[in-house]
Amino acid sequence: MNITATIITYNEERNIARAMESLRCCDEIVVVDSGSTDRTAQIAEKLGARVIEYPWGGYARQKNYAAECATNDWILSIDADEALSEALEGEIWQVKKKGPVYDAYTMPRLAQYLGRWILHSGWYPDRKVRLYNRTRARWTGDFVHESVVVSGRTGHLESDLLHFTCESLSEHLRT
Repeated sequence: MNITATIITYNEERNIARAMESLRCCDEIVVVDSGSTDRTAQIAEKLGARVIEYPWGGYARQKNYAAECATNDWILSIDADEALSEALEGEIWQVKKKGPVYDAYTMPRLAQYLGRWILHSGWYPDRKVRLYNRTRARWTGDFVHESVVVSGRTGHLESDLLHFTCESLSEHLRT
């Protein structure tokens, strides 16, 4: 089982290295960039990603395009402000070693907000399908409420996908 990691970006030079460095369990990294004016593309290329420029068409469209550009059917889709925990990376290595039992896998997403991990208020575990076979799943939805719809069986990984949200109140007010 080979896995392509996909990341969509726009001006993510602050986050892209952390995201990519957590993807050692992946065989390929595809970054679909929507015209960044910072160093996102250069950093991603330097770290070994195949960077593809593609005009912004919405989150689901960008993520589906990234999956289409992959050389592998298994996709691990993360956002630039996310990273695999070491434990999650280990679980994914085990799925690769044993072979997939399901068509897609959910994982709990743990958000860091203002420098603190949020383990309450409905923010956790915030399960998301992020590892999937692209022949059995596709992104749908609008704006930031996109999700993966799976035609088949979905399994569950137990370790956290780390989500680094706003670091400051001023950053929160800008978003």
